[in-house]
Amino acid sequence: MRLFERSIKSHNGTSGSLTVYNDVLQAPKTQEPLFVQVPVKALYHYPTRIYKRNGRRTPLDHWCFRTRGFRVLAEALQAGYRARAVVRKAEQVTKIKATKSISPYADKVEFAVVPDLSVDGAFDAHTAGVSYILHVAAQQFTSVDVPIDVAEFAKSNVKFTENILEAAAKAPSVKRVLITSSVTTLFTGEGLQGDSDLVLSWKSEVAKDLVSPHPEKAVGPIAYVISKVLSAKLVEKFVEERKPHFTVASILLGTTIGRFELASESKELVSGSNIVPLAPLLGFPFPPTQSVFIHIDDAAQSHIKALTIDIAPGTVRKIVPVYNTAANPDAFTWDDSIAIVKKHFPGVIESGAFPLGGTVPKRKCLVDSSEDEKVLGLKFKTYEEAVVDLITQFLTLAQAAQAAAAASA
Repeated sequence: MRLFERSIKSHNGTSGSLTVYNDVLQAPKTQEPLFVQVPVKALYHYPTRIYKRNGRRTPLDHWCFRTRGFRVLAEALQAGYRARAVVRKAEQVTKIKATKSISPYADKVEFAVVPDLSVDGAFDAHTAGVSYILHVAAQQFTSVDVPIDVAEFAKSNVKFTENILEAAAKAPSVKRVLITSSVTTLFTGEGLQGDSDLVLSWKSEVAKDLVSPHPEKAVGPIAYVISKVLSAKLVEKFVEERKPHFTVASILLGTTIGRFELASESKELVSGSNIVPLAPLLGFPFPPTQSVFIHIDDAAQSHIKALTIDIAPGTVRKIVPVYNTAANPDAFTWDDSIAIVKKHFPGVIESGAFPLGGTVPKRKCLVDSSEDEKVLGLKFKTYEEAVVDLITQFLTLAQAAQAAAAASA
C-alpha cells in the first residue's frame, strides 16, 4: 500500500520525493485508539549469553527483543564481551550477523536454537561458563484497547524469568543476573490512571496494588504492567528465599525510543515503543502515556555498565535509566515530535510527507534518575535527540524504498 508521497528536503539538505509504502498501517478513519498489530513472525526474539573464554571479558545471558535487545548485544560486543545467543529460529542468525554493528564481531558471538523458551530448563544447556546473565525481552501485547486474560498473558513473562533464574542457580560460574523490567512496576494503580506528583527512584518499592488481587481481564498495557510486577515479585522472592550465589539487578526502562538496525523498511519502526513519538506524525490517536522514556543507546549502555556496579548480596538492585523528569517535569510532551521534525528536517512537515493528526496525551510521571546517571556514568539523552535519531532512520528507509520502487518500475 502506498501510504503517502510528497516532495521533501531531507535532514542532510538534499531534496527529493518521499513515498512510504506500508502494508501494515494507515491513518485511522475513526478516533478509536489504534495500536499497530505486529505478527509474531515480525518480532526479533533472541537470548544471548556472554561468557569468559581464555581470560576475555565475561558474559551474560541476554534475551534480545527487537530494538532494545539488539542494541544491548551490540554494546556488549563493542565493550569487549563474547556472546552466546539463543534464537528461536535458525534463520534469524544470518540477518543478525550481517548487521553493521555485529558483523565485525562475528568471531565473538555464537548461536544456539531454542524454539520454546517457556519449557522447564530451556536455558540450562547454554549457561556453561557464563559469568553474567542478562534477560531483556518479554511477552508483548498487540492492542491497547482489547481486554485480554491477564493470568494467561503474564504466564509467559513470569515463566521466562523463572527459567533464567533457575538456569543461573545451576551454573556456578554466574556472577550476576540482570533482568530487564519496566519503570511502570513502581507505579501505583493511581499512577497508571492519571498524573502523579509522587517522585519515583531506584529506592521505590515494586507496586503491590496492581497484583493484590489483579483483575481477570485487562487491556494490553495494564496486563503488561501486571506481568512485569509479577515477574519482579518473583525475582525478589527468589533472592530472599534461595539466597543465590550471584547478585541480581533489575533494569527498569521507560518508553524506549530510537533506531532499530534490523529494520529494512520504515514500517518496521512503527511498532513497540517507537509508535509513541511516531503517532502524532502518522495520524494515530494513542492512549495517554506516562512521561518516562529512554534513548535506545542509553538503555543499551545502562545494561552493560550495570554488569560491574557494586551490588549487595541478597538484594535486588533496581536501576532506573530514564530521563530525569523530576528535575524538569515540563521538558517535553509526546506530541513535541512534530515540532522536532520541523526543526531538524526542514520542509518535511510543510510538504505533507507526514499526515499528522495523531496525538499522545502525556501523563505526568516524576522519576529522579540522578543517582542512576551517577552510578552508571551516563547523562541520559533528551527526547529531542531520540526523536531525531528515529526520524533520520525512518526517512532514510522510506527514501530507499521509493528509489527501489522507481528502479523496478
